[in-house]
Amino acid sequence: MIKTIGKKSEKIGDTVVTGEGADVKIVTKADDSVAVRDYVAGKGYNGIVNWDGENPTVAGVKVKPTEIKNGIAYVKREDVDSVLSEMENNAGIKGAQKARDEKYGKLESDALDAVMNRKPFSYDVESDTVYQAYKKQYEREAEHALRRILNENNTSVTGASGAVLSEAMAAYDGELDKITDMIPELYEDAYNRYIKDGEILNNNLKTVTDIADTYYDNVYKEDTDIKESIIKAGEAERKERQREIDNQRNAMKDMYENALSELDLKYYEDELASDIAKTNASAENTAIDNAIARGFFTESDEAAIPWLKNYRTANGGYSISPTVASVAYEYDAARARERGKIHAKIGL
Repeated sequence: MIKTIGKKSEKIGDTVVTGEGADVKIVTKADDSVAVRDYVAGKGYNGIVNWDGENPTVAGVKVKPTEIKNGIAYVKREDVDSVLSEMENNAGIKGAQKARDEKYGKLESDALDAVMNRKPFSYDVESDTVYQAYKKQYEREAEHALRRILNENNTSVTGASGAVLSEAMAAYDGELDKITDMIPELYEDAYNRYIKDGEILNNNLKTVTDIADTYYDNVYKEDTDIKESIIKAGEAERKERQREIDNQRNAMKDMYENALSELDLKYYEDELASDIAKTNASAENTAIDNAIARGFFTESDEAAIPWLKNYRTANGGYSISPTVASVAYEYDAARARERGKIHAKIGL
């Protein structure tokens, strides 16, 4: 909404705005009301919205409307969401994604983190325990080779001749060289272990994901079955309500037909024709039309429709719907008109 500031400063929200002719954009909170029947159907629940006479009900729970416009009831979104949430909790609906996240979310996240944030391969020979074991072994072998040459020549390092000492050191170095020769093999072994460890991490992630997905599918199917049961229950209730309406309509039809047969035909037809003629131009007919547009009768309608009190229920509503009442009157009006035509022809 755009508001133009006049000569005087104006406070908009917590800000005082000045400047004649300035346009200020005001953001207003969006209307959070929804058409209850369409909204509930959009949530996947057809047939669980009904009327109790004055208010819409969702799964049997009354929801106060914010307005009723063109026969459509609007309610606060948070109110109907609360009813649906309570209904789902009571019915045992878990919510597949929510249940999956709660049960396996952390395991899956940790497994994924282990794969995605794994350090790149590196090899430090000095920190390799296998290398250190070989190193100690070949150092001992080198020392033994040195001592063996000296012992064979019955001498020591300090007393050996140059030739003997040279032979002894060559034997010593030959054993030490084996340590260096092992490094490429140890490097390859370490790399293979790194690859296998990566495969294990990937397999762990896949295993957790597969289990979580299976759990999701199972919960989704259980939720779907429960929702279908709720919808079927709504359909059954709808059929029962329609059966009651049909029974009311038939009962009213029978009542009028029985009354016609029991009363003096001519007197009753004249009186009925007169009543119907008056009704069509009276407040009673207007009240019925308004009730049809509204979808239900209210207590104020009794002032225009006196017989409506016969259908008042214990909770203040009415057991007859405006549509049924209208059909009954149309039936009687048509019946009276036809009888009037017959009487006119035969001169009664």
